[in-house]
Amino acid sequence: MTLLLDVPFFFFLSGWGSSLHRSNIERTSKGLGVVWCKWIYFVSALALFCLVSRWLPYSFAGVTSVRDLVNNYMFNVSFAGFPVVNGSIWFLPYYFIVIFINTFIMCLIQDCEDERHIRKMYMMFLAVAFIWICYGKYALGIDWRYFLFYSFFWMMGRNQMGTVKTGKRFIFCGTLVIIGVLFTSYLQELPVYDIQTAKFPPTVKYGLVSLLSILIVKHIEPYVVHMNRWIKHIGRNAIFYYFSQGIGSSLNYYVIPLVPTDNWFLKFLITFIVNVVITTAIAEFLRVTYNYITVLIKRYNKIESFIQHG
Repeated sequence: MTLLLDVPFFFFLSGWGSSLHRSNIERTSKGLGVVWCKWIYFVSALALFCLVSRWLPYSFAGVTSVRDLVNNYMFNVSFAGFPVVNGSIWFLPYYFIVIFINTFIMCLIQDCEDERHIRKMYMMFLAVAFIWICYGKYALGIDWRYFLFYSFFWMMGRNQMGTVKTGKRFIFCGTLVIIGVLFTSYLQELPVYDIQTAKFPPTVKYGLVSLLSILIVKHIEPYVVHMNRWIKHIGRNAIFYYFSQGIGSSLNYYVIPLVPTDNWFLKFLITFIVNVVITTAIAEFLRVTYNYITVLIKRYNKIESFIQHG
């Protein structure tokens, strides 16, 4: 069920947000640089915790050397004690590539007379190229499926496509998507509910499943007037919550054997609560400490600049 609201939806939101201003490669590069700095901070903090955990009741396997730490900075993740961290960070390198390359392309075409038409043609090219490679496997010896797939959803948001205002149109589009999911499941010889297999590498079925969440969000968008303050707070600090969910979810591997019941619902409820509480606590800790360190660095730079210039 969680795969119904997954990575393609967040690429769609990213593209949607980027459509609110002109493409600027310098601003995009700085934004990606900030995300990378936050990732370095997260890895450093987690590596330090794993080191300290040797003296705790539970010890967590982390980085093994300075070389391993540097490799983790470059997204070669190796925290054996936190399997979900290892399994979820694959998204970040693709995010960097998709955002940078597509922003660069948008910068090239944004002053063209028929810019909107070119953007739509580019999005269609991404879709056709993905379907072609999806069934032909590779082009020029390189697996381009991940870039093409997530670029399509980013461009879909960039073009602000997916308006589903009326109930009839929502039902019609949703029905078409569901039929597409059933047909592609048949082509892949997969059960309809097996979305995970269709995700790695991404397939047409996974793309159609992901369209369901976009259809729902675009349909309810006109009715959402006020947004909860806490949800806005999470949205502004999404990267820290993204990092922290890997820790919260990983700890469930240690929590489940301790739950004194075989009832699946109680296990689900307990592990869900533990996951949310730990994820939130760690995300807020990372946010506060990172902002504090950032303020200290800025103050130091101002003092140093003042001394140098008298």
